[in-house]
Amino acid sequence: MLRFDDQNKDAYLEPLKPMTREPLPLTDEEFHVLSKMIYDHTGILIKPSKKYLLESRLSERLNALGCENYRDYIFYLKRDDIHQEFQKLINVITNNETRFLRNFPQLKDFQTKLLPELVERNQAERRKLKIWCAGCSTGEEPYSLAMLISERFPSVVMGRQVEIIGSDINTEVIKIARKGVYTNSQLKHLAPQYLSRFFRQVDQGYEVTAMIKSVVRFELINLFDQYTVKRVIQQTDVIFFRNVMIYFGEEKRRQVISLMYDVLRPGGYLFLGHSESLHGISKAFKIRSLGKSLVYYKENLGLP
Repeated sequence: MLRFDDQNKDAYLEPLKPMTREPLPLTDEEFHVLSKMIYDHTGILIKPSKKYLLESRLSERLNALGCENYRDYIFYLKRDDIHQEFQKLINVITNNETRFLRNFPQLKDFQTKLLPELVERNQAERRKLKIWCAGCSTGEEPYSLAMLISERFPSVVMGRQVEIIGSDINTEVIKIARKGVYTNSQLKHLAPQYLSRFFRQVDQGYEVTAMIKSVVRFELINLFDQYTVKRVIQQTDVIFFRNVMIYFGEEKRRQVISLMYDVLRPGGYLFLGHSESLHGISKAFKIRSLGKSLVYYKENLGLP
């Protein structure tokens, strides 16, 4: 295994002169150390066949820090007690593919078949409808849900009787989500009726309206930080965890799904991506059919 000399260790915490060069090749040992650090902290599994992705995405960080090689970079990460560099590492390795109203049939089933039931239940209990979008990237999914809720139940949004929390581990995408401004290319698949009703034109493109923003908030959350998850996400009604779990290793999938079960209120629902399932991951959830969509739910044992 790699060994690191502790002599002059503090010098590694000061960025050196930036360098410009082609991506350096990772040795098998260096890849093992880096990929394990990433997996342990984020759950993201990078297989050896994807080593080239680390090489290409980390070249900018090595250049910025003036690291001569990955050995120096790994040492820098190990001595970074406040995890500033590790956060930058996370920002460059995470995938942020998303769009407004992604997998619309599933969202439509949520809006037409499940939402009325949730609104009625929460109004009867005089509590807000709480929704968590885990791994929300640049915010399109939380804003999409707010738009669909406003379309079907405008009074719920106007009265702020819904709270949607979007979370991600990437600080850069959270900044974009909070700003809520999107370019024409990011909105090219959005139907005109949603664009005209829920956005206003600005110099950079289109900004989500204040009304929609008022029911959505964004949090920086590592899904494997149980303390933070349970502090921020309490007794939520619905979790959207779509197209995120595919990046995790098997052990981490079980861990995060168990945590989501804990923060769901009894009778709460979990939406996964259309190609994802809980087969072999959890037996705690039940399955319900919503038209053409399937949704997992936490059984309410208190009901007759």
